[in-house]
Amino acid sequence: MRLSKRTTEFALSLYPPASIGNAKQNGKVIPGMRLPCYLHSEFTERDVYLTSPPEQCTVILNDEVALHLNEAGEVVRTEGAEWFIYRAKRWLQPWRTLREICEDAEAELKKPWTWDTLLKAGAITLLAGPPKLGKSTLVFDMLASLASSRGECIGLSLSKANVLYVSEEGEVPLAYKGNTERLKAITGASYIAFLTSHEAGGDWPGLLQLIDRAVAELHDTKGFLPAEFPLLVIIDTLGFFMDVDDENAAGQVRSALKLLVDRVREHNFACLLIHHTRKGNRPHDDAWLDSVRGSTAFAGNVDIIAAINGEYKHGDNRRWLYRIGRLYPTPAHPLALRYTEEEGYIALSESDWLMEQEDRLAAITAAYLQDPKASVRKVAEETDIPKSSVQRLRRYALARIAGEPEPKLWTE
Repeated sequence: MRLSKRTTEFALSLYPPASIGNAKQNGKVIPGMRLPCYLHSEFTERDVYLTSPPEQCTVILNDEVALHLNEAGEVVRTEGAEWFIYRAKRWLQPWRTLREICEDAEAELKKPWTWDTLLKAGAITLLAGPPKLGKSTLVFDMLASLASSRGECIGLSLSKANVLYVSEEGEVPLAYKGNTERLKAITGASYIAFLTSHEAGGDWPGLLQLIDRAVAELHDTKGFLPAEFPLLVIIDTLGFFMDVDDENAAGQVRSALKLLVDRVREHNFACLLIHHTRKGNRPHDDAWLDSVRGSTAFAGNVDIIAAINGEYKHGDNRRWLYRIGRLYPTPAHPLALRYTEEEGYIALSESDWLMEQEDRLAAITAAYLQDPKASVRKVAEETDIPKSSVQRLRRYALARIAGEPEPKLWTE
């Protein structure tokens, strides 16, 4: 492992007496700069850190990793060097120039996604949608893809990660999922672990303590992936575990979530929060997405919102997955998904979706042929097709009537 001039100079700026040292990890000697760890509550001021450095924790820092050693010289925690340096810079000097902020933002955007556009180390994602619409099912499909090393799920690239899934369900419902043919791969993945509702700490502070243990211990636990692989923590559902009287009370939610946000930023793991929105008749369109963003204070305290919706008709297996957040430009079009027991969720292309919608499209086209100025509501009532579907298919129908080529409206 390399020790560059840049890393050496940073270590000396943080702790001028820092020196070259090494540590043993998994039988290998890891070289780096040796310095006391600043990540302790008593070191809120740099002068105290410099005059009374901690003896219980030492760091070996090189270009790739930061190894935290206990008093016996044993490695008790491993993290990426860039993340250690980023946080240490903020502790050393919390203010930044706009140029430095732009450079840090660019570095954050370059971090690899665990699940493309949805999950990333150091970020919190809220997966929101009405109850019983398949949010947990989608997440289990992702875990099955992860365990099967497929490299993608619903067409979005997927990278290996250690996983801690905190479930509101007990052993029997989880075992039922594990015994289904489609999800069996998860049972053989030793790096995907579960906490049932009984084991998950009893309250929000207790759950956070278990997450702290997972951060510190999982990568060194037999069967789990080594420290260079990210950690993904999934909480299903947020409302079940968080001690908040009113999810729309911004102050309460912010205070409770900040405890989790601080851990995600500090330890650089990805976090997925599953949350039920109200079940209603609002169509799955951009207005519905805005309603999700405004209906709960949870949405204002996360980095990414993934909102799933669909129609509540018996046998209708189509869903729409919206993604919006500060880490990427908002996609021009939500993902169209189809669910079957055999395949789970799969993403549909625009042409695939239109083929499935042919009967509806023909009916809507006929309605507009009879009355070109008909409103979406009127066409929906005449065809018994939901307004949201009429709205989506209207431009295709009008193009057919005009004899124009089929429009391409999706960004695929």
